[in-house]
Order: sequence, then structure tokens, then C-alpha cells
Amino acid sequence: MDVSPASPSDPTVGFDGPERFRVRHVVSSQGGWLVDDYDVSGATDVQEVIAWAEAAFTDGQFQVYLRYEVMQEGPDGWGPEPHFAHLHGAVPDTGVAHETVTFTAQ
Repeated sequence: MDVSPASPSDPTVGFDGPERFRVRHVVSSQGGWLVDDYDVSGATDVQEVIAWAEAAFTDGQFQVYLRYEVMQEGPDGWGPEPHFAHLHGAVPDTGVAHETVTFTAQ
């Protein structure tokens, strides 16, 4: 599994396949929020990513997202638009609307 710092402002940096995850470590501070994003690739499954994040962020303040693409028309024509599905971890109330997808094992 490979983990590298990510740019929270550009979700496309470093992505070249659909099997990517994003881990976000968010900590409240006096001036707002401190955010560190990490791109994770080569993981066997999301459980491996969660285990890494639990070991790396012992404060438990992290979220795991699956990166996926949707074909959309943009200023340069049709192309893949990156999106993130929240898979694990409580999302802090940062004033931003979030969409949560819940998966249930059968």
C-alpha cells in the first residue's frame, strides 16, 4: 500500500486509477480547521486503509473516502470529473454539506 500527501484543493493530483482512496485528518483549531489529506493506492480493500488511518491518527479524527469518476461536460469538453464517497469516520461540522453513502454487508 502506498500513502502520499495529497492536495485538498486539487483532487485530481496523483490519481491514475479507480482503486484510490483519500484519507482526511481534520483537527479543530482556534482559527478554524487544520486539514491533512493523504492519497492511498494499492490497498487490498478499505479495511486496510482504515487500519492504517487508525494507527496513524490515534486521535480518531479521520475520514476515509473512495475516489471515483463521473463523465461530465466541462469547459474543455467531456471528461472524467473526480468525486469522493465517504466510507468511514465522522465528518466534522465544517459548515459544508456532505452526502453520505452507507454500505451494508449481506
